[in-house]
Amino acid sequence: MATVALAAVGAGVAGTIFQAERATEQRDFALRALSRTAAVNDFNGFLLFDAAPSGKPFTVGDLLARAQEIVSHQAADGNGNRTDLLIAIGRQYQSMDEDGKARDVLSRAYDSSRQSNDRSTRARAACGLGASMARTAQRDRAEALLREGLADLPEAPQYTLDRIDCLRSASGAARMMGNAAAAVQRAEAAHALAGTLAIPSTVLEMRLWLDLAESYRVAGRFAEADPAFAAAFDRLTALGRENTQTAGTLLNNWGVLLGQIGQPLRAEALLHQAIEISRSDTSLGKVSPMLLVNYARTLAELGRIDAASEHADRAYVEARRAGDEIVVNMALFAQAIVDRERGDLAGAGERLAEVEPRLAAMLPRDHQAFAGLAQQRQLLEQAQGNLTLAKIAADRSVAIAEAAGADAYVRITFLTRRAELELAMQLVAEARADAARAVDLARQAAPSGTPSSIAGRAYLALGQALLAAHETSAARRAASAAADHLRPTLGLDDRQTQIAQSLASSSSGTPP
Repeated sequence: MATVALAAVGAGVAGTIFQAERATEQRDFALRALSRTAAVNDFNGFLLFDAAPSGKPFTVGDLLARAQEIVSHQAADGNGNRTDLLIAIGRQYQSMDEDGKARDVLSRAYDSSRQSNDRSTRARAACGLGASMARTAQRDRAEALLREGLADLPEAPQYTLDRIDCLRSASGAARMMGNAAAAVQRAEAAHALAGTLAIPSTVLEMRLWLDLAESYRVAGRFAEADPAFAAAFDRLTALGRENTQTAGTLLNNWGVLLGQIGQPLRAEALLHQAIEISRSDTSLGKVSPMLLVNYARTLAELGRIDAASEHADRAYVEARRAGDEIVVNMALFAQAIVDRERGDLAGAGERLAEVEPRLAAMLPRDHQAFAGLAQQRQLLEQAQGNLTLAKIAADRSVAIAEAAGADAYVRITFLTRRAELELAMQLVAEARADAARAVDLARQAAPSGTPSSIAGRAYLALGQALLAAHETSAARRAASAAADHLRPTLGLDDRQTQIAQSLASSSSGTPP
Protein backbone atom coordinates (compact mmCIF):
# COMPACT_ATOMS: atom_id res chain seq x y z
CA MET A 1 0.00 0.00 0.00
CA ALA A 2 2.83 2.36 0.89
CA THR A 3 4.38 1.78 -2.52
CA VAL A 4 1.08 2.55 -4.23
CA ALA A 5 0.66 5.67 -2.12
CA LEU A 6 4.16 6.85 -2.92
CA ALA A 7 3.54 6.22 -6.66
CA ALA A 8 0.32 8.21 -6.47
CA VAL A 9 2.09 11.06 -4.70
CA GLY A 10 4.88 10.94 -7.29
CA ALA A 11 2.37 11.05 -10.12
CA GLY A 12 0.57 13.93 -8.49
CA VAL A 13 3.79 15.87 -8.03
CA ALA A 14 4.78 15.18 -11.64
CA GLY A 15 1.36 16.35 -12.85
CA THR A 16 1.62 19.49 -10.75
CA ILE A 17 5.08 20.23 -12.15
CA PHE A 18 3.82 19.68 -15.73
CA GLN A 19 0.86 21.99 -15.16
CA ALA A 20 3.13 24.59 -13.60
CA GLU A 21 5.52 24.41 -16.56
CA ARG A 22 2.61 24.69 -18.99
CA ALA A 23 1.20 27.67 -17.12
CA THR A 24 4.63 29.28 -17.16
CA GLU A 25 4.94 28.65 -20.90
CA GLN A 26 1.51 30.18 -21.54
CA ARG A 27 2.32 33.14 -19.29
CA ASP A 28 5.61 33.76 -21.11
CA PHE A 29 3.85 33.45 -24.46
CA ALA A 30 1.24 36.00 -23.41
CA LEU A 31 3.92 38.38 -22.14
CA ARG A 32 5.86 38.12 -25.39
CA ALA A 33 2.67 38.74 -27.38
CA LEU A 34 1.86 41.74 -25.19
CA SER A 35 5.39 43.06 -25.66
CA ARG A 36 5.11 42.75 -29.43
CA THR A 37 1.72 44.47 -29.48
CA ALA A 38 2.98 47.29 -27.30
CA ALA A 39 6.07 47.69 -29.49
CA VAL A 40 4.02 47.84 -32.70
CA ASN A 41 1.52 50.31 -31.19
CA ASP A 42 4.31 52.48 -29.85
CA PHE A 43 6.10 52.42 -33.19
CA ASN A 44 2.94 53.32 -35.10
CA GLY A 45 2.34 56.25 -32.79
CA PHE A 46 5.93 57.42 -33.16
CA LEU A 47 5.79 57.08 -36.93
CA LEU A 48 2.53 59.00 -37.31
CA PHE A 49 3.13 61.78 -34.83
CA ASP A 50 6.91 62.15 -34.52
CA ALA A 51 8.64 60.74 -37.57
CA ALA A 52 6.13 61.83 -40.24
CA PRO A 53 6.90 65.26 -41.73
CA SER A 54 4.78 67.68 -39.73
CA GLY A 55 2.44 69.79 -41.81
CA LYS A 56 3.55 68.16 -45.07
CA PRO A 57 1.52 65.83 -47.23
CA PHE A 58 2.83 62.30 -47.49
CA THR A 59 1.75 59.00 -48.96
CA VAL A 60 1.53 55.54 -47.42
CA GLY A 61 4.63 54.68 -49.44
CA ASP A 62 6.50 57.61 -47.84
CA LEU A 63 5.46 56.42 -44.42
CA LEU A 64 6.55 52.84 -45.06
CA ALA A 65 9.91 53.99 -46.41
CA ARG A 66 10.41 56.06 -43.25
CA ALA A 67 9.34 53.10 -41.11
CA GLN A 68 11.81 50.82 -42.88
CA GLU A 69 14.62 53.32 -42.35
CA ILE A 70 13.87 53.66 -38.64
CA VAL A 71 13.56 49.93 -37.97
CA SER A 72 16.78 49.20 -39.86
CA HIS A 73 18.66 51.25 -37.25
CA GLN A 74 17.05 49.54 -34.28
CA ALA A 75 19.00 46.93 -32.39
CA ALA A 76 17.54 43.46 -32.09
CA ASP A 77 15.90 42.54 -28.77
CA GLY A 78 15.12 39.27 -27.08
CA ASN A 79 11.40 39.53 -27.74
CA GLY A 80 11.72 39.69 -31.52
CA ASN A 81 9.99 43.08 -31.69
CA ARG A 82 12.30 44.41 -34.41
CA THR A 83 11.60 41.33 -36.52
CA ASP A 84 7.85 41.73 -36.06
CA LEU A 85 8.04 45.34 -37.19
CA LEU A 86 9.90 44.27 -40.33
CA ILE A 87 7.27 41.59 -41.01
CA ALA A 88 4.49 44.17 -40.63
CA ILE A 89 6.24 46.59 -43.00
CA GLY A 90 6.91 43.85 -45.55
CA ARG A 91 3.29 42.75 -45.55
CA GLN A 92 2.14 46.32 -46.03
CA TYR A 93 4.40 46.63 -49.06
CA GLN A 94 2.95 43.37 -50.39
CA SER A 95 -0.63 44.62 -49.93
CA MET A 96 0.37 47.63 -52.04
CA ASP A 97 1.77 45.31 -54.76
CA GLU A 98 5.27 46.60 -54.05
CA ASP A 99 6.60 43.06 -54.37
CA GLY A 100 10.28 43.89 -54.74
CA LYS A 101 10.30 46.02 -51.59
CA ALA A 102 8.21 43.43 -49.75
CA ARG A 103 10.67 40.63 -50.51
CA ASP A 104 13.61 42.76 -49.42
CA VAL A 105 12.07 43.64 -46.04
CA LEU A 106 10.67 40.15 -45.42
CA SER A 107 14.04 38.61 -46.25
CA ARG A 108 15.63 40.78 -43.59
CA ALA A 109 12.88 39.81 -41.15
CA TYR A 110 13.49 36.13 -41.88
CA ASP A 111 17.25 36.46 -41.39
CA SER A 112 16.66 38.29 -38.11
CA SER A 113 14.17 35.68 -36.91
CA ARG A 114 16.72 32.89 -37.22
CA GLN A 115 18.46 34.35 -34.17
CA SER A 116 15.27 34.12 -32.09
CA ASN A 117 13.94 31.22 -30.05
CA ASP A 118 10.38 32.56 -30.25
CA ARG A 119 8.43 30.17 -32.45
CA SER A 120 5.70 32.66 -33.31
CA THR A 121 8.18 35.16 -34.68
CA ARG A 122 10.10 32.49 -36.59
CA ALA A 123 6.94 31.08 -38.12
CA ARG A 124 5.50 34.46 -39.14
CA ALA A 125 8.80 35.44 -40.74
CA ALA A 126 9.09 32.18 -42.69
CA CYS A 127 5.46 32.23 -43.85
CA GLY A 128 5.61 35.91 -44.73
CA LEU A 129 8.71 35.46 -46.89
CA GLY A 130 7.29 32.27 -48.41
CA ALA A 131 4.12 34.08 -49.49
CA SER A 132 6.26 36.81 -51.04
CA MET A 133 8.52 34.35 -52.87
CA ALA A 134 5.44 32.69 -54.38
CA ARG A 135 5.16 35.76 -56.62
CA THR A 136 8.50 34.89 -58.24
CA ALA A 137 9.83 31.93 -60.21
CA GLN A 138 11.28 30.42 -57.00
CA ARG A 139 8.32 28.18 -56.25
CA ASP A 140 10.33 25.48 -54.44
CA ARG A 141 11.85 28.08 -52.13
CA ALA A 142 8.41 29.50 -51.39
CA GLU A 143 6.96 26.09 -50.49
CA ALA A 144 9.97 25.22 -48.32
CA LEU A 145 9.58 28.44 -46.32
CA LEU A 146 5.86 27.88 -45.82
CA ARG A 147 6.38 24.29 -44.64
CA GLU A 148 9.14 25.49 -42.33
CA GLY A 149 6.87 28.10 -40.78
CA LEU A 150 4.00 25.69 -40.18
CA ALA A 151 6.32 23.02 -38.79
CA ASP A 152 7.76 25.51 -36.29
CA LEU A 153 4.36 26.01 -34.62
CA PRO A 154 3.22 23.62 -31.86
CA GLU A 155 -0.38 22.44 -31.72
CA ALA A 156 -0.94 24.27 -28.39
CA PRO A 157 -3.96 26.63 -28.32
CA GLN A 158 -1.86 29.76 -27.83
CA TYR A 159 -0.37 29.21 -31.29
CA THR A 160 -3.74 28.88 -33.07
CA LEU A 161 -3.78 32.43 -34.41
CA ASP A 162 -0.23 32.05 -35.72
CA ARG A 163 -1.14 28.76 -37.40
CA ILE A 164 -4.21 30.40 -38.99
CA ASP A 165 -1.99 33.22 -40.19
CA CYS A 166 0.54 30.82 -41.74
CA LEU A 167 -2.20 28.74 -43.35
CA ARG A 168 -3.66 31.88 -44.89
CA SER A 169 -0.23 32.80 -46.28
CA ALA A 170 0.23 29.25 -47.58
CA SER A 171 -3.21 29.27 -49.22
CA GLY A 172 -2.48 32.56 -50.96
CA ALA A 173 0.89 31.27 -52.13
CA ALA A 174 -0.70 28.11 -53.52
CA ARG A 175 -3.21 30.21 -55.46
CA MET A 176 -0.40 32.33 -56.86
CA MET A 177 1.54 29.23 -57.95
CA GLY A 178 -1.45 27.50 -59.52
CA ASN A 179 -1.90 24.76 -56.91
CA ALA A 180 -5.66 25.10 -56.50
CA ALA A 181 -6.14 21.93 -54.43
CA ALA A 182 -3.57 23.04 -51.86
CA ALA A 183 -5.10 26.53 -51.78
CA VAL A 184 -8.53 25.12 -50.90
CA GLN A 185 -7.16 22.63 -48.34
CA ARG A 186 -5.19 25.32 -46.52
CA ALA A 187 -8.02 27.86 -46.59
CA GLU A 188 -10.49 25.29 -45.24
CA ALA A 189 -8.01 24.26 -42.52
CA ALA A 190 -7.62 27.89 -41.43
CA HIS A 191 -11.40 28.36 -41.44
CA ALA A 192 -11.87 25.25 -39.29
CA LEU A 193 -9.19 26.37 -36.83
CA ALA A 194 -10.91 29.72 -36.42
CA GLY A 195 -13.95 27.87 -35.11
CA THR A 196 -11.89 26.72 -32.12
CA LEU A 197 -11.03 30.24 -30.97
CA ALA A 198 -12.53 31.18 -27.61
CA ILE A 199 -13.14 34.75 -28.79
CA PRO A 200 -14.44 35.06 -32.38
CA SER A 201 -13.37 37.95 -34.58
CA THR A 202 -15.52 39.43 -37.34
CA VAL A 203 -12.40 40.82 -39.01
CA LEU A 204 -10.77 37.40 -39.09
CA GLU A 205 -14.01 35.78 -40.27
CA MET A 206 -14.17 38.24 -43.15
CA ARG A 207 -10.60 37.50 -44.22
CA LEU A 208 -11.11 33.74 -43.95
CA TRP A 209 -14.28 33.89 -46.05
CA LEU A 210 -12.36 35.94 -48.61
CA ASP A 211 -9.55 33.35 -48.66
CA LEU A 212 -12.09 30.56 -49.10
CA ALA A 213 -13.91 32.40 -51.87
CA GLU A 214 -10.73 33.09 -53.79
CA SER A 215 -9.47 29.52 -53.32
CA TYR A 216 -12.77 28.08 -54.52
CA ARG A 217 -12.65 30.44 -57.51
CA VAL A 218 -9.13 29.35 -58.47
CA ALA A 219 -10.15 25.70 -58.06
CA GLY A 220 -13.13 26.17 -60.37
CA ARG A 221 -15.63 25.56 -57.57
CA PHE A 222 -17.68 28.55 -58.65
CA ALA A 223 -20.94 27.53 -56.99
CA GLU A 224 -19.14 27.68 -53.63
CA ALA A 225 -17.09 30.77 -54.45
CA ASP A 226 -20.03 33.09 -55.11
CA PRO A 227 -21.73 32.69 -51.68
CA ALA A 228 -18.33 32.82 -49.99
CA PHE A 229 -17.67 36.22 -51.56
CA ALA A 230 -21.13 37.31 -50.42
CA ALA A 231 -20.38 36.17 -46.86
CA ALA A 232 -17.09 38.07 -46.87
CA PHE A 233 -18.70 41.24 -48.17
CA ASP A 234 -21.52 41.00 -45.60
CA ARG A 235 -18.96 40.92 -42.80
CA LEU A 236 -16.98 43.74 -44.38
CA THR A 237 -20.10 45.89 -44.56
CA ALA A 238 -20.98 45.03 -40.94
CA LEU A 239 -17.55 46.39 -39.99
CA GLY A 240 -18.21 49.63 -41.89
CA ARG A 241 -15.32 48.89 -44.26
CA GLU A 242 -17.10 48.64 -47.58
CA ASN A 243 -15.02 51.53 -48.99
CA THR A 244 -11.61 50.30 -47.85
CA GLN A 245 -8.71 48.73 -49.74
CA THR A 246 -9.82 45.35 -48.43
CA ALA A 247 -13.21 45.99 -50.03
CA GLY A 248 -11.38 46.83 -53.25
CA THR A 249 -9.56 43.50 -53.14
CA LEU A 250 -12.78 41.62 -52.45
CA LEU A 251 -14.63 43.38 -55.28
CA ASN A 252 -11.73 42.71 -57.64
CA ASN A 253 -11.72 38.99 -56.88
CA TRP A 254 -15.50 38.79 -57.08
CA GLY A 255 -15.38 40.59 -60.40
CA VAL A 256 -12.80 38.12 -61.69
CA LEU A 257 -15.11 35.26 -60.66
CA LEU A 258 -18.00 36.80 -62.59
CA GLY A 259 -15.74 37.22 -65.60
CA GLN A 260 -14.71 33.58 -65.40
CA ILE A 261 -18.31 32.37 -65.51
CA GLY A 262 -19.26 34.72 -68.34
CA GLN A 263 -20.94 37.69 -66.67
CA PRO A 264 -18.76 40.60 -67.86
CA LEU A 265 -21.37 43.32 -67.36
CA ARG A 266 -21.68 42.49 -63.66
CA ALA A 267 -17.93 42.02 -63.44
CA GLU A 268 -17.30 45.46 -64.94
CA ALA A 269 -19.48 47.12 -62.30
CA LEU A 270 -17.63 45.46 -59.41
CA LEU A 271 -14.18 46.09 -60.88
CA HIS A 272 -15.05 49.72 -61.59
CA GLN A 273 -16.17 50.12 -57.98
CA ALA A 274 -12.88 48.58 -56.80
CA ILE A 275 -10.90 51.05 -58.91
CA GLU A 276 -12.85 54.00 -57.53
CA ILE A 277 -12.02 52.85 -54.00
CA SER A 278 -8.31 52.64 -54.85
CA ARG A 279 -8.07 55.77 -56.96
CA SER A 280 -6.49 58.73 -55.15
CA ASP A 281 -7.27 61.27 -57.88
CA THR A 282 -8.26 61.25 -61.56
CA SER A 283 -5.20 59.15 -62.45
CA LEU A 284 -4.69 55.40 -62.06
CA GLY A 285 -1.28 55.70 -60.39
CA LYS A 286 -2.33 54.25 -57.03
CA VAL A 287 -4.50 51.44 -58.36
CA SER A 288 -3.23 47.86 -58.10
CA PRO A 289 -1.83 46.64 -61.45
CA MET A 290 -3.65 43.33 -60.91
CA LEU A 291 -6.95 45.23 -60.65
CA LEU A 292 -6.08 47.29 -63.71
CA VAL A 293 -5.34 44.26 -65.86
CA ASN A 294 -8.50 42.48 -64.71
CA TYR A 295 -10.52 45.53 -65.64
CA ALA A 296 -8.75 45.83 -68.99
CA ARG A 297 -9.62 42.26 -69.96
CA THR A 298 -13.26 42.78 -68.97
CA LEU A 299 -13.47 46.00 -70.97
CA ALA A 300 -11.97 44.24 -74.00
CA GLU A 301 -14.59 41.52 -73.75
CA LEU A 302 -17.28 44.20 -73.74
CA GLY A 303 -15.76 45.82 -76.83
CA ARG A 304 -14.52 48.96 -75.04
CA ILE A 305 -11.10 48.73 -76.64
CA ASP A 306 -9.76 52.26 -76.03
CA ALA A 307 -10.47 52.05 -72.29
CA ALA A 308 -9.08 48.51 -72.22
CA SER A 309 -5.86 49.75 -73.83
CA GLU A 310 -5.44 52.53 -71.26
CA HIS A 311 -5.82 50.17 -68.33
CA ALA A 312 -3.68 47.38 -69.81
CA ASP A 313 -0.82 49.78 -70.57
CA ARG A 314 -0.96 51.25 -67.08
CA ALA A 315 -1.06 47.76 -65.55
CA TYR A 316 2.07 46.80 -67.48
CA VAL A 317 4.00 49.88 -66.34
CA GLU A 318 2.98 49.54 -62.69
CA ALA A 319 3.62 45.79 -62.57
CA ARG A 320 7.09 46.33 -64.02
CA ARG A 321 7.81 49.00 -61.45
CA ALA A 322 6.58 46.82 -58.57
CA GLY A 323 8.44 43.73 -59.77
CA ASP A 324 5.23 41.69 -60.05
CA GLU A 325 6.22 39.28 -62.81
CA ILE A 326 2.88 37.45 -62.86
CA VAL A 327 0.90 40.62 -63.49
CA VAL A 328 3.42 41.69 -66.15
CA ASN A 329 2.52 38.48 -68.00
CA MET A 330 -1.20 39.10 -67.56
CA ALA A 331 -0.80 42.66 -68.85
CA LEU A 332 1.06 41.41 -71.93
CA PHE A 333 -1.84 39.06 -72.70
CA ALA A 334 -4.31 41.93 -72.32
CA GLN A 335 -2.21 44.19 -74.56
CA ALA A 336 -2.05 41.45 -77.20
CA ILE A 337 -5.85 41.21 -77.19
CA VAL A 338 -6.19 44.97 -77.53
CA ASP A 339 -3.65 45.13 -80.36
CA ARG A 340 -5.39 42.34 -82.25
CA GLU A 341 -8.82 43.95 -81.84
CA ARG A 342 -7.40 47.22 -83.18
CA GLY A 343 -5.89 45.46 -86.18
CA ASP A 344 -2.31 45.91 -84.99
CA LEU A 345 -1.41 42.30 -85.67
CA ALA A 346 2.34 42.93 -85.60
CA GLY A 347 2.01 44.52 -82.16
CA ALA A 348 -0.04 41.58 -80.91
CA GLY A 349 2.63 39.18 -82.17
CA GLU A 350 5.36 41.12 -80.36
CA ARG A 351 3.43 40.93 -77.07
CA LEU A 352 3.03 37.16 -77.38
CA ALA A 353 6.69 36.75 -78.32
CA GLU A 354 7.64 38.65 -75.17
CA VAL A 355 5.38 36.72 -72.82
CA GLU A 356 6.22 33.18 -73.99
CA PRO A 357 9.80 32.96 -72.61
CA ARG A 358 8.64 34.65 -69.43
CA LEU A 359 6.02 31.94 -68.90
CA ALA A 360 8.55 29.22 -69.74
CA ALA A 361 10.87 30.55 -67.02
CA MET A 362 8.14 30.53 -64.38
CA LEU A 363 5.83 27.61 -65.18
CA PRO A 364 5.96 24.01 -66.42
CA ARG A 365 5.07 23.56 -70.08
CA ASP A 366 1.87 21.72 -69.23
CA HIS A 367 0.54 24.65 -67.18
CA GLN A 368 -2.84 26.05 -68.19
CA ALA A 369 -1.25 29.41 -69.01
CA PHE A 370 0.24 27.86 -72.15
CA ALA A 371 -3.26 26.89 -73.27
CA GLY A 372 -4.15 30.58 -73.08
CA LEU A 373 -1.02 31.46 -75.03
CA ALA A 374 -1.89 28.89 -77.72
CA GLN A 375 -5.40 30.31 -77.98
CA GLN A 376 -4.06 33.83 -78.46
CA ARG A 377 -1.76 32.52 -81.19
CA GLN A 378 -4.76 30.83 -82.82
CA LEU A 379 -6.73 34.08 -82.86
CA LEU A 380 -3.73 36.01 -84.19
CA GLU A 381 -3.04 33.51 -87.00
CA GLN A 382 -6.75 33.48 -87.79
CA ALA A 383 -6.81 37.28 -88.05
CA GLN A 384 -3.80 37.08 -90.40
CA GLY A 385 -5.60 34.54 -92.59
CA ASN A 386 -3.26 31.67 -91.67
CA LEU A 387 -6.03 29.20 -90.94
CA THR A 388 -3.89 26.06 -91.00
CA LEU A 389 -1.48 27.49 -88.43
CA ALA A 390 -4.45 28.74 -86.44
CA LYS A 391 -5.87 25.21 -86.36
CA ILE A 392 -2.59 23.81 -85.02
CA ALA A 393 -2.63 26.40 -82.24
CA ALA A 394 -6.30 25.73 -81.50
CA ASP A 395 -5.66 22.00 -81.16
CA ARG A 396 -2.80 22.73 -78.79
CA SER A 397 -4.92 25.03 -76.62
CA VAL A 398 -7.65 22.43 -76.22
CA ALA A 399 -5.19 19.61 -75.52
CA ILE A 400 -3.27 21.54 -72.86
CA ALA A 401 -6.45 22.77 -71.16
CA GLU A 402 -7.91 19.27 -70.98
CA ALA A 403 -4.65 17.70 -69.76
CA ALA A 404 -4.23 20.42 -67.13
CA GLY A 405 -7.75 19.84 -65.78
CA ALA A 406 -8.88 23.37 -66.60
CA ASP A 407 -12.29 24.38 -65.31
CA ALA A 408 -15.35 23.85 -67.48
CA TYR A 409 -15.67 27.48 -68.56
CA VAL A 410 -12.07 27.55 -69.85
CA ARG A 411 -12.64 24.35 -71.83
CA ILE A 412 -15.92 25.69 -73.18
CA THR A 413 -14.13 28.82 -74.40
CA PHE A 414 -11.33 26.93 -76.16
CA LEU A 415 -13.72 24.46 -77.78
CA THR A 416 -15.96 27.29 -78.96
CA ARG A 417 -13.08 29.28 -80.47
CA ARG A 418 -11.92 26.14 -82.28
CA ALA A 419 -15.44 25.52 -83.55
CA GLU A 420 -15.61 29.09 -84.88
CA LEU A 421 -12.29 28.55 -86.67
CA GLU A 422 -13.45 25.24 -88.10
CA LEU A 423 -16.53 26.95 -89.50
CA ALA A 424 -14.28 29.48 -91.20
CA MET A 425 -12.34 26.54 -92.67
CA GLN A 426 -15.63 24.91 -93.76
CA LEU A 427 -14.95 21.92 -91.49
CA VAL A 428 -18.64 21.68 -90.61
CA ALA A 429 -18.65 18.26 -88.95
CA GLU A 430 -15.69 19.14 -86.73
CA ALA A 431 -17.24 22.51 -85.82
CA ARG A 432 -20.53 20.87 -84.93
CA ALA A 433 -18.79 18.29 -82.72
CA ASP A 434 -16.72 20.90 -80.85
CA ALA A 435 -19.71 23.21 -80.38
CA ALA A 436 -21.87 20.35 -79.15
CA ARG A 437 -19.19 19.39 -76.59
CA ALA A 438 -18.98 23.00 -75.47
CA VAL A 439 -22.76 23.22 -75.04
CA ASP A 440 -22.83 19.98 -73.05
CA LEU A 441 -20.15 21.36 -70.72
CA ALA A 442 -22.09 24.63 -70.41
CA ARG A 443 -25.24 22.80 -69.36
CA GLN A 444 -23.26 21.04 -66.63
CA ALA A 445 -21.29 24.09 -65.49
CA ALA A 446 -23.96 26.78 -65.31
CA PRO A 447 -26.78 26.39 -62.78
CA SER A 448 -30.21 26.42 -64.39
CA GLY A 449 -31.27 29.95 -65.22
CA THR A 450 -27.81 31.46 -64.74
CA PRO A 451 -26.84 33.43 -67.87
CA SER A 452 -23.29 33.17 -69.20
CA SER A 453 -21.69 34.81 -72.21
CA ILE A 454 -19.37 31.81 -72.44
CA ALA A 455 -22.34 29.46 -72.70
CA GLY A 456 -24.00 31.89 -75.08
CA ARG A 457 -21.09 31.83 -77.54
CA ALA A 458 -21.06 28.02 -77.39
CA TYR A 459 -24.76 27.89 -78.26
CA LEU A 460 -24.22 30.39 -81.06
CA ALA A 461 -21.34 28.35 -82.52
CA LEU A 462 -23.57 25.29 -82.41
CA GLY A 463 -26.39 27.19 -84.11
CA GLN A 464 -24.07 28.35 -86.88
CA ALA A 465 -22.68 24.82 -87.35
CA LEU A 466 -26.21 23.41 -87.55
CA LEU A 467 -27.15 26.07 -90.07
CA ALA A 468 -24.12 25.15 -92.18
CA ALA A 469 -25.37 21.54 -92.02
CA HIS A 470 -28.80 22.78 -93.26
CA GLU A 471 -30.55 21.89 -89.97
CA THR A 472 -32.43 25.18 -89.85
CA SER A 473 -34.92 24.55 -87.06
CA ALA A 474 -32.28 23.17 -84.70
CA ALA A 475 -30.02 26.09 -85.61
CA ARG A 476 -32.71 28.61 -84.63
CA ARG A 477 -33.30 26.85 -81.31
CA ALA A 478 -29.59 26.93 -80.49
CA ALA A 479 -29.39 30.59 -81.52
CA SER A 480 -32.39 31.42 -79.32
CA ALA A 481 -30.65 29.81 -76.34
CA ALA A 482 -27.53 31.79 -77.24
CA ALA A 483 -29.46 35.06 -77.25
CA ASP A 484 -30.97 34.26 -73.85
CA HIS A 485 -27.45 33.96 -72.43
CA LEU A 486 -25.88 36.87 -74.30
CA ARG A 487 -28.47 39.63 -73.80
CA PRO A 488 -28.06 39.91 -69.99
CA THR A 489 -24.30 39.30 -69.97
CA LEU A 490 -23.00 41.29 -72.97
CA GLY A 491 -25.89 43.66 -73.67
CA LEU A 492 -28.15 44.31 -76.64
CA ASP A 493 -25.52 46.28 -78.56
CA ASP A 494 -22.97 43.48 -78.58
CA ARG A 495 -22.29 41.96 -82.00
CA GLN A 496 -22.56 38.36 -80.75
CA THR A 497 -25.94 39.13 -79.20
CA GLN A 498 -27.19 40.67 -82.44
CA ILE A 499 -25.99 37.72 -84.53
CA ALA A 500 -27.72 35.26 -82.19
CA GLN A 501 -30.99 37.21 -82.23
CA SER A 502 -30.89 37.54 -86.00
CA LEU A 503 -30.35 33.81 -86.50
CA ALA A 504 -32.99 32.91 -83.92
CA SER A 505 -35.62 35.06 -85.65
CA SER A 506 -34.65 34.19 -89.22
CA SER A 507 -37.49 32.49 -91.09
CA SER A 508 -35.38 31.53 -94.08
CA GLY A 509 -32.39 30.19 -92.19
CA THR A 510 -30.09 32.50 -94.13
CA PRO A 511 -26.87 33.16 -92.18
CA PRO A 512 -26.91 36.61 -90.60
